[in-house]
Amino acid sequence: MAGLRIKAKAGIGRTMNADDNPSFEEWFKRVDNLLSRHIGIGADDLVDIDYTSLYDDRVRPIHAANKALKASGADLF
Repeated sequence: MAGLRIKAKAGIGRTMNADDNPSFEEWFKRVDNLLSRHIGIGADDLVDIDYTSLYDDRVRPIHAANKALKASGADLF
């Protein structure tokens, strides 16, 4: 069984555009909203991952959400 992933649009890079500079709280809310919308649970319901490092590395919220899913055993969802 393949792991659950939130599909990103074609051509979307791993990191945020230079003009996209959300605060950590805004960025995390995007991650949480993606998870809630696509699988019905939020980031706080999944295994803790190092969101701060992902934010510092400017990882797009969709990729951070997928990392959280993978760390939580996405095959279970």
